[in-house]
Amino acid sequence: MTGWATIERIRRLEELAAKVGLKIREPEHRTHAYSHSTASWTGTWIDEVAGDSISLTPVDDHHPCWTRGGAVFTGTVEEARFFLQGVEFMLITDQNLGLSNEKKRKTAEIKYAERVAKLEAARRKKEEQKRIWQLLKYGSQEEDEEVPF
Repeated sequence: MTGWATIERIRRLEELAAKVGLKIREPEHRTHAYSHSTASWTGTWIDEVAGDSISLTPVDDHHPCWTRGGAVFTGTVEEARFFLQGVEFMLITDQNLGLSNEKKRKTAEIKYAERVAKLEAARRKKEEQKRIWQLLKYGSQEEDEEVPF
């Protein structure tokens, strides 16, 4: 079957991505390729130079310290495989050295998510206080009130 090796490679990549808490998506922002011969950025997309590009993004709530919805990695399938192998190696090395384990990682991610939620709530509260202060200081903000007659 033509292309079966590519299909298998992508399936293995999806399994590896799921194992480390990432998912494969189409890249939203493609980058230009750098030409070493002219020492400048060329106008061709990476897709045209090195094949199809993919993006890796965190699965919902799996890596709260990474931007949700934002690409952690964008590149070719082969580059993504190397990136995921590096992430997996880092996780294994941390566990072997005793620096971290799954429980510690989950606890740290929960603390981080709570901290981000508190900061967001404080920002919303400050904006609300600022809006109320403006209303008290300058009165009603409605410019064109309807006259009842």
